[in-house]
Amino acid sequence: MPYFKLYPDIKYIKGEKRATLYLLGHSKTIHLSSKETNVINSLISEELDTTIVKFGDIAHKAIEYLLINGLAAIYEKDSFTEGYLPFMPFQIKGYNEPQLMLEILFIQISDECNVGCDFCKNDNYLNYEGCNSCIRWKNTTDGAKINDEKLIQQIEKMDGIQVKEIIFSGGNPFLHWESLIKIIKKLRVYNKGSICVYCPQNTLDIEKAKILKEYNITVILNIFSTTEQGQELNKKLDDTIKILEAYNIQYNFTLILTSNDSINYDKMISKTKLYSPNRISSTELIPLNNSDYKLISQPTGIKRIDDVSMLNFFYRTKYSTCMNKKIAISADGNILPCPSWKKSFGNIFDKHGIRSIFKNDSYVDAWENPKSKVVICENCENKFACVDCSCLDNELKDDPKLLKVICDYDTKNGYWRKETERNDFDWKL
Repeated sequence: MPYFKLYPDIKYIKGEKRATLYLLGHSKTIHLSSKETNVINSLISEELDTTIVKFGDIAHKAIEYLLINGLAAIYEKDSFTEGYLPFMPFQIKGYNEPQLMLEILFIQISDECNVGCDFCKNDNYLNYEGCNSCIRWKNTTDGAKINDEKLIQQIEKMDGIQVKEIIFSGGNPFLHWESLIKIIKKLRVYNKGSICVYCPQNTLDIEKAKILKEYNITVILNIFSTTEQGQELNKKLDDTIKILEAYNIQYNFTLILTSNDSINYDKMISKTKLYSPNRISSTELIPLNNSDYKLISQPTGIKRIDDVSMLNFFYRTKYSTCMNKKIAISADGNILPCPSWKKSFGNIFDKHGIRSIFKNDSYVDAWENPKSKVVICENCENKFACVDCSCLDNELKDDPKLLKVICDYDTKNGYWRKETERNDFDWKL
């Protein structure tokens, strides 16, 4: 009896009603229709002839398609194929361990801000990718200001921890300019990576620009979609960028979205094309009083499915793509996995300071938190191809009705809202 087997680099993830094929060798993700799911499920769990009897012509079509595209093989006898792994299924700890590396270290000098955006630290909004912006941190005491000297002592203890990027965020760092520069000077002794500072457009002047240039600082500027305060700052964008470019200071943009008006969003994108930013990110504020709100800033659209490479797939099975190897130090000294996270897992003023989270492994729940551990996503077949904002996922755990704001897929019933079904096995690889 012939048997059908998917190749080892094809991962078949079954949800409650449908399944997803992760074609790792092709860096392609295919969300199967219900019929495709039933056919392939039969092919990989039963004898080939049984599937053909059950499904007839569509089974022949599926087999031909999968074989021609190099996704499967047929064997004369039932055989075992071991799934591909890009690494050893165990960890070696002890000598020769690599240096600890953080992707991003967020630092909040102060909770204070002189812009006064009405959405900031407002419980009537949920933050989607709030870490991309200068939005004030929910965990921080109103008006808090970090102790410069104690923070610098902790920075000295970070010798041996490599940090790719340091971001000063959470309010307006320029309100405490002397503290900001004192801390940056100390950071430059221990770390040569990128340092970014959020800068409201009404803050920068030539003297500050000269100092930013001296320490090779990248400035992050916000572009606002709505609100009176935001529009006033948008008008000053040209003047700020002229100063930055005059001193050859690199800059990034963050789009602050407080409306799901897609036309306005397109205008914001068009505005960024007038300049030369290194990077463009976005933060979207979701109003809780608008049940019809739909995210517009995610690049995958409301279907949220990414094509996933081989290494990316295995990374997503173990780690949070959003929070892994990131920590945030609030103005209260709290250590968080993200500026938008509400629960801290330590404080830099504790006995072991910033290293305490590594001594007690308190970071593990945040870093090693893939979608398969997220309550609202764990049974979804698309969980390893889905875009990620762990803070928002955590909020939705308490109010699952809000899921439709960020995702149009009904896992339990296996359908997308307003789905236009493609022809079966028409995948256009």
